[in-house]
Amino acid sequence: MTADETEREVAVLAIFRQLLDAPQLGPEENFFASGGSSLLAARLAARLRASGVLDIPTSAIFAAPTARSLTRYASSWVPTPANETAAASMPFRGKPSAAASSTPAPSSAAERGARQRAAFARLRPGSSPAEETR
Repeated sequence: MTADETEREVAVLAIFRQLLDAPQLGPEENFFASGGSSLLAARLAARLRASGVLDIPTSAIFAAPTARSLTRYASSWVPTPANETAAASMPFRGKPSAAASSTPAPSSAAERGARQRAAFARLRPGSSPAEETR
């Protein structure tokens, strides 16, 4: 491990500890096994990005859930438009989601809004298909 990776690991671990309120957390302890959730993983990625420690997608935390493994993962991960898009559409097991593979991406904000309204309408109890098109 290089000196730069060690410094990054210490910074990553400090943010892990802060988010999980676990001051004794070690560099090899799993973020999720230590009380982390998907929401906290998103917050972790945002804090790492905002602090300038690491610029990684949230999905990286699922692939490398310890401070040490995340630091190593980030050292080998080079953000490009192609892998950022792929990472954003991947659930934690790394397989393309069914929705991402079967539904073409909407081309406009209006189409995205219509699909989002339809999805939320399906979640409401007693909703009808007619309500989905509004």
